[in-house]
Amino acid sequence: MNNAGAHRTRRPMMILAASVGAGLVLAGCSTNASNDTDSEAGGEQRTLSIIASGSQQTALDTLIGEFEELHPDVSINISYAPNQELQTSVRTQLAGGNAPDIVGVYPGNGSAMSMVQLSDAGMLEDLSEQEWTETIPDGFRSAFENKDGVYVFSPGASVLGVVYNKEIFAQNGLEVPTTLTDFEAAAETLQSAGVTPMALGTNTPWITQLVPYALVPGMVYADEPEFAAEMIDGDTTFAESGWLDAMGTYADWQARGFFNDNANGTTGDQMVQMLGDGSAAMAVMVSSTLGGYGDVLGENLGYFPLPSTDDAERNWIPGGTVVGLGVTTQAEDPELAKEFIAFLGQQENLVEMASLMNSVPFATSDELNPLLAPFVAYFDEGRTVPFPDQTWPNAEIQPTMFAAIQEMLGGQTTPEGALAQMDEAFQQ
Repeated sequence: MNNAGAHRTRRPMMILAASVGAGLVLAGCSTNASNDTDSEAGGEQRTLSIIASGSQQTALDTLIGEFEELHPDVSINISYAPNQELQTSVRTQLAGGNAPDIVGVYPGNGSAMSMVQLSDAGMLEDLSEQEWTETIPDGFRSAFENKDGVYVFSPGASVLGVVYNKEIFAQNGLEVPTTLTDFEAAAETLQSAGVTPMALGTNTPWITQLVPYALVPGMVYADEPEFAAEMIDGDTTFAESGWLDAMGTYADWQARGFFNDNANGTTGDQMVQMLGDGSAAMAVMVSSTLGGYGDVLGENLGYFPLPSTDDAERNWIPGGTVVGLGVTTQAEDPELAKEFIAFLGQQENLVEMASLMNSVPFATSDELNPLLAPFVAYFDEGRTVPFPDQTWPNAEIQPTMFAAIQEMLGGQTTPEGALAQMDEAFQQ
Protein backbone atom coordinates (compact mmCIF):
# COMPACT_ATOMS: atom_id res chain seq x y z
CA MET A 1 0.00 0.00 0.00
CA ASN A 2 1.25 3.47 -0.89
CA ASN A 3 0.53 5.52 2.19
CA ALA A 4 1.77 8.70 0.49
CA GLY A 5 -1.33 9.05 -1.59
CA ALA A 6 -3.88 6.67 -0.16
CA HIS A 7 -5.48 8.87 2.48
CA ARG A 8 -6.39 12.53 2.61
CA THR A 9 -7.61 14.81 5.38
CA ARG A 10 -10.02 17.64 4.66
CA ARG A 11 -8.96 21.20 5.43
CA PRO A 12 -9.00 24.66 3.77
CA MET A 13 -6.37 25.25 1.13
CA MET A 14 -2.90 26.10 2.33
CA ILE A 15 -0.58 28.13 0.11
CA LEU A 16 2.75 26.38 0.34
CA ALA A 17 5.91 27.03 -1.45
CA ALA A 18 8.61 24.08 -3.83
CA SER A 19 10.96 22.87 -6.61
CA VAL A 20 13.25 20.55 -6.83
CA GLY A 21 11.07 17.84 -8.40
CA ALA A 22 13.06 14.67 -8.58
CA GLY A 23 12.77 12.57 -11.72
CA LEU A 24 13.16 8.85 -11.09
CA VAL A 25 12.30 7.03 -14.32
CA LEU A 26 12.55 7.28 -18.09
CA ALA A 27 9.52 5.94 -19.91
CA GLY A 28 7.46 6.74 -22.96
CA CYS A 29 3.79 6.25 -23.63
CA SER A 30 0.65 7.48 -25.26
CA THR A 31 -2.55 7.01 -23.29
CA ASN A 32 -4.79 7.22 -26.37
CA ALA A 33 -6.44 3.82 -26.67
CA SER A 34 -7.06 4.07 -30.40
CA ASN A 35 -6.08 6.25 -33.31
CA ASP A 36 -9.09 5.19 -35.37
CA THR A 37 -11.42 7.69 -33.71
CA ASP A 38 -10.40 10.46 -36.09
CA SER A 39 -11.81 8.61 -39.07
CA GLU A 40 -15.05 7.99 -37.17
CA ALA A 41 -15.29 11.66 -36.28
CA GLY A 42 -14.24 12.75 -39.75
CA GLY A 43 -11.40 14.88 -38.35
CA GLU A 44 -7.64 14.90 -38.70
CA GLN A 45 -5.64 13.26 -35.92
CA ARG A 46 -3.52 15.75 -33.97
CA THR A 47 -0.45 14.81 -31.96
CA LEU A 48 1.35 16.38 -29.02
CA SER A 49 4.82 15.45 -27.75
CA ILE A 50 5.97 15.93 -24.14
CA ILE A 51 9.10 15.25 -22.10
CA ALA A 52 8.44 15.66 -18.40
CA SER A 53 10.09 14.95 -15.07
CA GLY A 54 9.73 11.45 -13.67
CA SER A 55 8.11 12.92 -10.56
CA GLN A 56 5.18 14.03 -12.74
CA GLN A 57 4.46 10.61 -14.23
CA THR A 58 1.55 9.42 -12.09
CA ALA A 59 -0.23 12.76 -12.37
CA LEU A 60 0.33 13.28 -16.08
CA ASP A 61 -0.53 9.72 -17.08
CA THR A 62 -3.86 10.16 -15.31
CA LEU A 63 -4.67 13.59 -16.73
CA ILE A 64 -3.48 12.82 -20.25
CA GLY A 65 -5.95 9.94 -20.31
CA GLU A 66 -8.73 12.31 -19.27
CA PHE A 67 -7.70 14.88 -21.91
CA GLU A 68 -7.62 12.30 -24.69
CA GLU A 69 -11.07 11.05 -23.73
CA LEU A 70 -12.37 14.59 -24.14
CA HIS A 71 -10.38 15.07 -27.37
CA PRO A 72 -10.49 11.80 -29.35
CA ASP A 73 -8.72 13.50 -32.26
CA VAL A 74 -5.62 14.06 -30.10
CA SER A 75 -2.82 11.58 -29.40
CA ILE A 76 -0.25 12.56 -26.76
CA ASN A 77 3.19 10.95 -26.78
CA ILE A 78 5.02 11.49 -23.49
CA SER A 79 8.34 10.38 -22.03
CA TYR A 80 9.74 10.93 -18.55
CA ALA A 81 13.33 11.87 -17.83
CA PRO A 82 15.42 11.98 -14.66
CA ASN A 83 16.40 15.42 -13.41
CA GLN A 84 19.92 15.16 -14.82
CA GLU A 85 18.66 14.28 -18.29
CA LEU A 86 16.28 17.25 -18.31
CA GLN A 87 19.21 19.50 -17.46
CA THR A 88 21.44 18.11 -20.21
CA SER A 89 19.95 16.30 -23.20
CA VAL A 90 16.58 18.09 -23.18
CA ARG A 91 18.33 21.44 -22.86
CA THR A 92 20.49 20.43 -25.83
CA GLN A 93 17.37 19.56 -27.82
CA LEU A 94 15.95 23.00 -27.10
CA ALA A 95 19.15 24.69 -28.23
CA GLY A 96 19.23 22.53 -31.36
CA GLY A 97 15.65 23.27 -32.36
CA ASN A 98 14.40 19.69 -32.08
CA ALA A 99 12.62 19.75 -28.72
CA PRO A 100 9.12 18.37 -28.12
CA ASP A 101 6.04 20.58 -27.87
CA ILE A 102 5.99 20.64 -24.06
CA VAL A 103 8.90 20.12 -21.66
CA GLY A 104 9.41 19.86 -17.93
CA VAL A 105 10.47 23.26 -16.61
CA TYR A 106 11.76 24.25 -13.17
CA PRO A 107 10.19 27.41 -11.73
CA GLY A 108 12.30 30.47 -11.00
CA ASN A 109 15.97 30.67 -11.88
CA GLY A 110 19.04 28.68 -11.01
CA SER A 111 19.22 25.72 -13.39
CA ALA A 112 19.63 25.16 -17.12
CA MET A 113 15.95 24.13 -17.38
CA SER A 114 14.56 26.91 -15.20
CA MET A 115 11.82 29.23 -16.34
CA VAL A 116 14.02 32.35 -16.38
CA GLN A 117 16.87 30.72 -18.27
CA LEU A 118 14.61 29.25 -20.96
CA SER A 119 12.35 32.28 -21.36
CA ASP A 120 15.34 34.63 -21.59
CA ALA A 121 16.61 32.42 -24.41
CA GLY A 122 13.26 32.72 -26.22
CA MET A 123 12.49 29.02 -25.86
CA LEU A 124 9.12 29.20 -24.08
CA GLU A 125 5.67 30.49 -25.06
CA ASP A 126 3.93 33.07 -22.87
CA LEU A 127 1.00 31.55 -20.95
CA SER A 128 -0.11 34.70 -19.13
CA GLU A 129 -3.51 34.85 -20.86
CA GLN A 130 -4.64 31.55 -19.29
CA GLU A 131 -7.11 31.69 -16.41
CA TRP A 132 -5.11 29.47 -14.01
CA THR A 133 -2.43 32.18 -13.79
CA GLU A 134 -4.83 34.10 -11.53
CA THR A 135 -4.39 31.38 -8.87
CA ILE A 136 -0.63 31.96 -8.54
CA PRO A 137 0.06 33.24 -4.99
CA ASP A 138 1.55 36.75 -4.97
CA GLY A 139 4.56 35.57 -2.97
CA PHE A 140 5.52 33.04 -5.63
CA ARG A 141 4.92 34.91 -8.86
CA SER A 142 8.67 35.27 -9.41
CA ALA A 143 8.79 31.50 -9.87
CA PHE A 144 6.34 31.78 -12.80
CA GLU A 145 6.92 35.22 -14.30
CA ASN A 146 9.70 36.84 -16.27
CA LYS A 147 9.47 40.22 -17.98
CA ASP A 148 5.69 40.42 -17.47
CA GLY A 149 5.06 36.99 -18.99
CA VAL A 150 4.15 33.64 -17.42
CA TYR A 151 6.28 30.87 -18.88
CA VAL A 152 5.70 27.81 -16.70
CA PHE A 153 2.66 25.97 -15.42
CA SER A 154 2.96 24.36 -12.00
CA PRO A 155 0.06 22.97 -9.96
CA GLY A 156 1.31 23.75 -6.47
CA ALA A 157 3.99 23.29 -3.90
CA SER A 158 6.04 20.56 -2.32
CA VAL A 159 8.10 20.69 0.86
CA LEU A 160 11.42 19.31 2.05
CA GLY A 161 11.57 17.21 5.21
CA VAL A 162 12.67 13.91 6.69
CA VAL A 163 11.22 10.63 5.47
CA TYR A 164 11.41 8.04 8.25
CA ASN A 165 10.53 4.45 9.05
CA LYS A 166 7.95 4.64 11.84
CA GLU A 167 8.49 1.02 12.84
CA ILE A 168 12.22 1.56 13.44
CA PHE A 169 11.48 4.70 15.46
CA ALA A 170 9.00 2.77 17.61
CA GLN A 171 11.39 -0.14 18.13
CA ASN A 172 13.98 2.30 19.47
CA GLY A 173 11.59 4.35 21.60
CA LEU A 174 12.02 7.45 19.43
CA GLU A 175 9.57 10.27 18.88
CA VAL A 176 9.69 12.85 16.12
CA PRO A 177 12.37 15.38 17.16
CA THR A 178 11.53 19.08 17.28
CA THR A 179 15.00 20.51 17.97
CA LEU A 180 18.39 20.00 16.34
CA THR A 181 19.83 18.53 19.54
CA ASP A 182 16.98 16.02 19.77
CA PHE A 183 17.44 15.09 16.13
CA GLU A 184 21.14 14.38 16.63
CA ALA A 185 20.36 12.42 19.82
CA ALA A 186 17.91 10.28 17.83
CA ALA A 187 20.63 9.65 15.24
CA GLU A 188 23.00 8.50 17.98
CA THR A 189 20.35 6.15 19.38
CA LEU A 190 19.88 4.60 15.95
CA GLN A 191 23.64 4.23 15.53
CA SER A 192 23.84 2.38 18.84
CA ALA A 193 21.13 0.01 17.60
CA GLY A 194 23.14 -0.77 14.46
CA VAL A 195 20.89 1.25 12.12
CA THR A 196 22.27 3.89 9.76
CA PRO A 197 20.52 7.09 10.89
CA MET A 198 20.24 8.69 7.44
CA ALA A 199 20.46 7.29 3.92
CA LEU A 200 22.37 9.60 1.58
CA GLY A 201 22.86 9.01 -2.15
CA THR A 202 24.92 11.86 -3.55
CA ASN A 203 25.90 9.81 -6.59
CA THR A 204 22.59 11.24 -7.78
CA PRO A 205 23.75 14.89 -8.01
CA TRP A 206 20.55 16.74 -7.10
CA ILE A 207 20.39 14.89 -3.77
CA THR A 208 23.58 16.65 -2.64
CA GLN A 209 21.64 19.86 -1.98
CA LEU A 210 18.84 18.51 0.19
CA VAL A 211 20.52 18.55 3.62
CA PRO A 212 21.73 22.18 3.39
CA TYR A 213 18.45 23.26 1.80
CA ALA A 214 16.64 21.82 4.83
CA LEU A 215 19.00 23.54 7.30
CA VAL A 216 19.42 27.06 5.89
CA PRO A 217 15.84 28.23 6.53
CA GLY A 218 16.45 28.10 10.28
CA MET A 219 20.19 28.77 10.22
CA VAL A 220 19.99 31.69 7.76
CA TYR A 221 16.52 33.03 6.99
CA ALA A 222 15.10 32.98 10.52
CA ASP A 223 17.61 35.74 11.35
CA GLU A 224 17.85 37.28 7.86
CA PRO A 225 14.50 36.94 6.05
CA GLU A 226 15.80 39.12 3.20
CA PHE A 227 18.99 37.11 2.78
CA ALA A 228 18.37 36.36 -0.92
CA ALA A 229 17.96 40.07 -1.73
CA GLU A 230 21.02 40.93 0.36
CA MET A 231 23.11 38.49 -1.66
CA ILE A 232 21.87 40.00 -4.93
CA ASP A 233 22.78 43.46 -3.60
CA GLY A 234 26.27 42.25 -2.66
CA ASP A 235 25.75 42.82 1.07
CA THR A 236 26.56 39.26 2.10
CA THR A 237 27.88 35.95 0.76
CA PHE A 238 27.41 32.25 1.34
CA ALA A 239 30.68 32.04 3.27
CA GLU A 240 29.83 35.01 5.52
CA SER A 241 26.40 33.74 6.52
CA GLY A 242 24.60 30.92 8.29
CA TRP A 243 25.28 28.82 5.19
CA LEU A 244 28.60 28.05 6.88
CA ASP A 245 26.69 26.59 9.86
CA ALA A 246 24.56 24.49 7.49
CA MET A 247 27.52 23.15 5.52
CA GLY A 248 29.46 22.61 8.74
CA THR A 249 26.58 20.59 10.17
CA TYR A 250 26.43 18.53 6.96
CA ALA A 251 30.15 17.72 7.20
CA ASP A 252 29.85 17.05 10.94
CA TRP A 253 27.04 14.54 10.41
CA GLN A 254 29.20 12.67 7.95
CA ALA A 255 32.17 12.69 10.33
CA ARG A 256 29.95 11.30 13.10
CA GLY A 257 28.75 8.46 10.87
CA PHE A 258 25.15 9.61 10.59
CA PHE A 259 25.14 8.74 6.87
CA ASN A 260 25.82 5.46 5.11
CA ASP A 261 29.37 4.79 3.96
CA ASN A 262 30.36 6.05 0.50
CA ALA A 263 27.48 8.44 -0.02
CA ASN A 264 29.10 9.58 -3.26
CA GLY A 265 28.83 6.02 -4.53
CA THR A 266 25.19 5.63 -3.49
CA THR A 267 22.21 6.53 -5.70
CA GLY A 268 18.80 7.91 -4.90
CA ASP A 269 17.21 4.58 -5.76
CA GLN A 270 19.49 2.85 -3.26
CA MET A 271 18.36 5.31 -0.59
CA VAL A 272 14.80 4.09 -1.08
CA GLN A 273 15.98 0.49 -0.79
CA MET A 274 17.84 1.24 2.45
CA LEU A 275 14.73 2.57 4.13
CA GLY A 276 12.70 -0.29 2.75
CA ASP A 277 14.99 -3.02 4.10
CA GLY A 278 15.47 -1.26 7.44
CA SER A 279 19.21 -0.69 7.11
CA ALA A 280 18.56 3.08 7.36
CA ALA A 281 15.89 4.89 9.33
CA MET A 282 15.65 8.35 7.71
CA ALA A 283 16.33 10.34 4.55
CA VAL A 284 16.08 14.07 3.87
CA MET A 285 13.75 14.25 0.88
CA VAL A 286 11.32 16.41 -1.09
CA SER A 287 7.66 15.50 -0.76
CA SER A 288 7.40 14.74 -4.48
CA THR A 289 9.30 11.50 -3.82
CA LEU A 290 6.96 10.24 -1.08
CA GLY A 291 5.23 7.87 -3.47
CA GLY A 292 8.41 5.88 -4.03
CA TYR A 293 9.14 5.66 -0.32
CA GLY A 294 5.54 4.73 0.35
CA ASP A 295 5.88 1.81 -2.06
CA VAL A 296 8.54 0.23 0.17
CA LEU A 297 7.42 1.45 3.61
CA GLY A 298 3.63 1.27 3.32
CA GLU A 299 1.97 2.23 6.60
CA ASN A 300 5.41 2.69 8.19
CA LEU A 301 6.07 5.82 6.10
CA GLY A 302 6.39 8.99 8.14
CA TYR A 303 7.48 12.53 7.26
CA PHE A 304 8.50 15.45 9.49
CA PRO A 305 10.22 18.86 9.18
CA LEU A 306 13.97 18.73 9.85
CA PRO A 307 14.69 20.88 12.94
CA SER A 308 17.61 23.21 12.30
CA THR A 309 17.82 25.02 15.65
CA ASP A 310 17.29 24.25 19.33
CA ASP A 311 14.34 26.63 19.53
CA ALA A 312 11.35 24.86 18.02
CA GLU A 313 9.63 28.21 17.44
CA ARG A 314 12.59 29.43 15.38
CA ASN A 315 12.73 26.46 13.07
CA TRP A 316 11.84 27.38 9.51
CA ILE A 317 11.29 25.06 6.57
CA PRO A 318 11.98 25.22 2.84
CA GLY A 319 9.34 24.94 0.16
CA GLY A 320 9.05 25.91 -3.43
CA THR A 321 6.93 25.67 -6.52
CA VAL A 322 6.91 22.11 -7.79
CA VAL A 323 8.43 21.23 -11.19
CA GLY A 324 6.08 22.31 -13.96
CA LEU A 325 5.62 22.34 -17.73
CA GLY A 326 6.32 24.87 -20.45
CA VAL A 327 5.25 25.13 -24.10
CA THR A 328 8.28 25.41 -26.34
CA THR A 329 8.47 27.99 -29.11
CA GLN A 330 9.32 25.03 -31.38
CA ALA A 331 5.92 23.40 -30.83
CA GLU A 332 4.40 22.18 -34.11
CA ASP A 333 0.91 23.02 -32.84
CA PRO A 334 1.36 25.67 -30.14
CA GLU A 335 -2.38 26.21 -29.76
CA LEU A 336 -2.94 22.53 -29.00
CA ALA A 337 -0.05 22.58 -26.53
CA LYS A 338 -1.53 25.63 -24.81
CA GLU A 339 -4.95 23.99 -24.80
CA PHE A 340 -3.48 21.04 -22.89
CA ILE A 341 -1.83 23.37 -20.35
CA ALA A 342 -5.12 25.23 -19.93
CA PHE A 343 -6.81 21.87 -19.28
CA LEU A 344 -4.28 21.09 -16.54
CA GLY A 345 -4.95 24.54 -15.09
CA GLN A 346 -8.67 23.94 -14.60
CA GLN A 347 -9.23 23.94 -10.85
CA GLU A 348 -10.26 20.30 -10.47
CA ASN A 349 -7.35 19.15 -12.64
CA LEU A 350 -4.83 21.41 -10.94
CA VAL A 351 -5.87 20.05 -7.56
CA GLU A 352 -5.73 16.45 -8.82
CA MET A 353 -2.28 16.94 -10.34
CA ALA A 354 -0.89 18.57 -7.20
CA SER A 355 -2.30 15.81 -5.01
CA LEU A 356 -0.88 13.06 -7.23
CA MET A 357 2.51 14.80 -6.98
CA ASN A 358 2.28 14.83 -3.17
CA SER A 359 2.03 18.61 -3.24
CA VAL A 360 -0.42 21.27 -2.11
CA PRO A 361 -2.38 22.94 -4.94
CA PHE A 362 -2.28 26.64 -5.80
CA ALA A 363 -6.07 26.61 -5.94
CA THR A 364 -8.93 26.27 -3.50
CA SER A 365 -8.93 22.75 -2.13
CA ASP A 366 -10.09 20.99 1.01
CA GLU A 367 -7.76 18.03 0.60
CA LEU A 368 -4.31 17.64 2.09
CA ASN A 369 -2.11 14.58 2.22
CA PRO A 370 -1.84 13.74 5.96
CA LEU A 371 1.92 13.28 5.57
CA LEU A 372 2.11 17.03 4.91
CA ALA A 373 0.05 17.95 7.98
CA PRO A 374 3.13 18.53 10.24
CA PHE A 375 4.22 21.30 7.86
CA VAL A 376 0.99 23.30 7.94
CA ALA A 377 1.81 25.44 10.99
CA TYR A 378 5.02 26.67 9.37
CA PHE A 379 3.05 28.15 6.50
CA ASP A 380 0.33 29.52 8.75
CA GLU A 381 3.03 31.29 10.78
CA GLY A 382 5.14 32.51 7.85
CA ARG A 383 8.16 30.38 8.73
CA THR A 384 8.94 29.24 5.18
CA VAL A 385 11.35 30.22 2.44
CA PRO A 386 11.61 29.13 -1.21
CA PHE A 387 14.20 26.60 -2.24
CA PRO A 388 17.36 28.72 -2.50
CA ASP A 389 18.10 28.08 -6.17
CA GLN A 390 14.77 29.61 -7.20
CA THR A 391 16.15 33.02 -6.20
CA TRP A 392 19.71 32.66 -7.53
CA PRO A 393 20.82 34.92 -10.41
CA ASN A 394 22.32 32.32 -12.74
CA ALA A 395 22.35 28.64 -13.63
CA GLU A 396 25.98 28.05 -12.61
CA ILE A 397 25.56 28.11 -8.83
CA GLN A 398 23.53 24.92 -8.46
CA PRO A 399 25.83 22.56 -10.45
CA THR A 400 28.80 24.17 -8.72
CA MET A 401 27.18 23.37 -5.38
CA PHE A 402 26.51 19.76 -6.44
CA ALA A 403 30.17 19.22 -7.31
CA ALA A 404 31.48 21.11 -4.27
CA ILE A 405 29.36 19.05 -1.87
CA GLN A 406 30.53 15.82 -3.49
CA GLU A 407 34.10 17.06 -3.00
CA MET A 408 33.36 17.95 0.64
CA LEU A 409 31.87 14.53 1.36
CA GLY A 410 34.83 12.96 -0.42
CA GLY A 411 37.32 14.82 1.76
CA GLN A 412 38.63 16.96 -1.10
CA THR A 413 37.42 20.28 0.30
CA THR A 414 36.00 21.84 3.45
CA PRO A 415 32.67 23.57 4.08
CA GLU A 416 34.54 26.87 3.67
CA GLY A 417 36.02 25.69 0.39
CA ALA A 418 32.65 24.53 -0.93
CA LEU A 419 31.04 27.88 -0.12
CA ALA A 420 33.91 29.76 -1.73
CA GLN A 421 33.21 27.89 -4.95
CA MET A 422 29.51 28.80 -4.70
CA ASP A 423 30.33 32.46 -4.05
CA GLU A 424 32.53 32.52 -7.13
CA ALA A 425 29.73 31.02 -9.23
CA PHE A 426 27.25 33.51 -7.76
CA GLN A 427 29.29 36.38 -9.20
CA GLN A 428 29.25 35.02 -12.75
